[in-house]
Amino acid sequence: MNIAARNYTSGAEIIASANAVHQRLMGRPPQRKQPMIAVAAPDKPKPRPRSPMWRKWPIKFDAHVIEWRERMLSPCKAHMRSRCKELGITMKALCGLRRTHPLVDYRQLIMWELKTIVKPEMSYPELGRLFGGRDHTTGLHAVRRIAEKKAKGML
Repeated sequence: MNIAARNYTSGAEIIASANAVHQRLMGRPPQRKQPMIAVAAPDKPKPRPRSPMWRKWPIKFDAHVIEWRERMLSPCKAHMRSRCKELGITMKALCGLRRTHPLVDYRQLIMWELKTIVKPEMSYPELGRLFGGRDHTTGLHAVRRIAEKKAKGML
């Protein structure tokens, strides 16, 4: 197959050639889009969005709703939540990325409790996933470290 290159002398000649090829292949000439003209919109006051009632006032659930929510959690998550309340930290902080000293100690202690007391058959990858998608070696290190501290009598 022998293809010859064409030499064009102007931009209009290139456009005309492209239109001819397009018409030959598609059967109709290409449609050119008209440039949009920016028209300034009249100044209208924007309506203020209405805030839902639950954003204005906190929702106070009854005790049975709170108890039902706690029962719907897995035993491991329920233990984590109750220990967070006792230690004065949030679940978000416990499962978060921060590595401040007291927070790491609490995280390791709760990992040890989960692995040895609450659910001993839990695998280390599962333990890591409970704490915000951590690696299995994090759980393994936490369990070994707390066991070491308990053996030395530091806890």
